[in-house]
This record gives sequence, structure tokens and C-alpha cells, in this order.
Amino acid sequence: MESGWKSVEEQGRPEEAETRTGGTRVPHEPGYMTPDAVGQAAPVRSDTPTVSIGLPVFNGEATIGVAIAAILGQSFADIELVISDNASTDATLAICEAVARRDLRVRVLRQPRNLGPVANFEAVLRAARGPYFMFAAADDRVAPHAVAEMLAMIEAAPGAAACAPRALIEFAGGRTREARGSGAITGPACLRLARFLLRPSDNTRFYGLYRTGVMRAAYIPGRAFHGFDWVVSALTLAMGGHLRSASIVLRREGAAPGKYHRHLFAQERSWLHRLLPVARMSAELLARLGPRHRVCVLPSLIVVNLHQSLFLVLSMLRGRLRP
Repeated sequence: MESGWKSVEEQGRPEEAETRTGGTRVPHEPGYMTPDAVGQAAPVRSDTPTVSIGLPVFNGEATIGVAIAAILGQSFADIELVISDNASTDATLAICEAVARRDLRVRVLRQPRNLGPVANFEAVLRAARGPYFMFAAADDRVAPHAVAEMLAMIEAAPGAAACAPRALIEFAGGRTREARGSGAITGPACLRLARFLLRPSDNTRFYGLYRTGVMRAAYIPGRAFHGFDWVVSALTLAMGGHLRSASIVLRREGAAPGKYHRHLFAQERSWLHRLLPVARMSAELLARLGPRHRVCVLPSLIVVNLHQSLFLVLSMLRGRLRP
């Protein structure tokens, strides 16, 4: 495979690949553990867990307890939870350390200063010990069968890089919709990349279950830019297809209107990159793909750049976003 990206088959079995390489509090629901249930009859920690779950967090005291409880309540118990607290100024660290004292599967990394979100995500990925890995967000909840279902699917498909989660996005006021960014993407690598980049949408697939070696190979150290997670997802698709869970296994908190563009304006000082919000993302991705794959993705990148720029301008005209 070109440009240094090895397919899943070329990387070998998961074990071999591994050795080579503040939101709003959500209500409890049937089937989702409460924070008080965490640590009751907790399984003993394994030094070689099958699945590592990485939870980066900053000032997440309002929701972190529910998120942790849902992770530790998995029907598939051979997991580890690696939490990286990004120098929180609220009670987040205390909550996490209290859980870690009760459940030996939990490890807490305490960052002495705020590293920024991209580096904090990288911290939990680098600390993972299992052959399979998934990111978790402090304001999301995974269903009790999430790991078991996605793991069974990816283990049955040796050429797959990941299993994306079917997810429900919950907005303020009770409105919900199914996530659009977690569909199955299979077939030849060129087509996988083109399909994803044409409509990455909410990129919920970023929170799927991956082969750890694949995610580590795709994650770009020391880089932070708007659309970073799109590049990571695209690079994993260059290595293998993405399956999708049969049932809804994740509930995500919906973003407020204009949130991502406000983040873009805070991150980018150049008006060129503000008006072309995924131009930097496109350049970073093209730099990491071989010539044939660049040709495949170029039409999709042109379309998504035009779409994102138009959406930003319309948001400004409607008054939903102010520079």
C-alpha cells in the first residue's frame, strides 16, 4: 500500500500490530449505570486488557460521573479505562480518582498544565495497553452492550480497521436524531476515502472501536487544527474499512448552533483559514496520502471545502455566528 499506510492485513493480527507499534447533566435511563453503581463488585484489573477506552476530560464535573459509570458498566468486562485530566479547575480530578480507588480497571493521568484537547486525546491513546481502543467523551454515554457488539463485529472481519457506533444525538429541549457520521464504509481504499470526505458530517465514527495499532498510526502527534478528527478518521480508512454497529450503542450531547465555527474563530487568527475552514485539514491530509489516493480524494475535498465555507458565510449572515 502506498505512502507508508499499511492495510490491516499487512499489519497482522491486532496483537501483533500492538506490539510493533462542561456539559449539561444527563438523566439516568434504564440500562445505563449511575455513578453510585460504579465499583460495586468491580472486576480485577488485567495488565493486558482486550479493550482500552480513553477518556480525555477538562472541567467535566457535571457529566463525567455518568460517562464513567456507563463505561465501567459494560457487559464485556475485560476493559481498562484511561482518563487524562487536562488540568481541570473543578472537581473532575477528584471524581475520577475516587472511582479509580474503587475500580482497579481505571487509571487516571493528571496533566500538570492544560495541553489542549488534541494532545490530551493523544495522552490516553499512548497509554492504552489493549489491542483494541476507543475514545470516549465526558458528556457522552455508551450503552452496556457497546463494546461487546462492536468487538464481535470487528473480530469477525480481519480486514476492518474499526467498527463505528450507531449513535443518538440529544439536543436541548429533548429533540434527538441519529448521528449521520457513523455509517459503514467498505470497499477499495480510494472509494472509502472519497465517500467519507464527501460527507464527514458529525464524524461520530471517531468514537468507534479501532484496532489500537491503526489508531496510533493515524493519529498525528504535535498537530492541532480545525478538522483534526476528520484527518484521523480518513487515515484509518486508508488502512481498512469501517463497519457499523447494528444497534444504537452511544448517546451524544448535541452541539449548540455555531459552536464549531466559534471554536474555529478562536483557533484560527487568519481570515483566510476562517473563510476556508477545512483548507488546513485538506492540506494536512493530502500531505500524508500517496499520489493515487490524492487523486481519489481531491474532488471530495473540493466539495467539502465549498460546502463548509458556504455554511460558515450563511451562519454569519443569519446572525448565528459573529466574528
